[in-house]
Amino acid sequence: MANYTLQRGAILYHTNFKFKNGDTGKKLLILLNNPKINKPYLFVKTTSQDKNKSREGGCNIKLGLFYIPASTSYFDKDTWVQLYELYEFNVASVVKDNFDGHLNIVNQLSEQLFNEVKNCIKVIPDISTYHKKLIGTARSGRR
Repeated sequence: MANYTLQRGAILYHTNFKFKNGDTGKKLLILLNNPKINKPYLFVKTTSQDKNKSREGGCNIKLGLFYIPASTSYFDKDTWVQLYELYEFNVASVVKDNFDGHLNIVNQLSEQLFNEVKNCIKVIPDISTYHKKLIGTARSGRR
């Protein structure tokens, strides 16, 4: 297996992921940013559950999803990146989860695929300006 580093586009397997409803479970995540000092890591969940999801390629603005067909990346099943729900992790929790064996890097999105996901995030209205800045998709207003 290749040696992957924790950088934007990293695909991670979390064995004890805490969902927003309080449940915990196993989940594949994608890292959206290379955080600056004192800024959080920003992750999105993926799912292969296709209930009511379009298989039309790439960005689905209306649903806040990005579709990745099976076998075109690391994913062996059709996969949807759930852009409508972002998760912030501080550095300490990422280090602890990794040390405890709950968070492991399993692969890396290609630069092209990561940029397609990032470009999709730019056009989804429900993503905050703060999160877009963390990802590098928002304009700062300064030149």
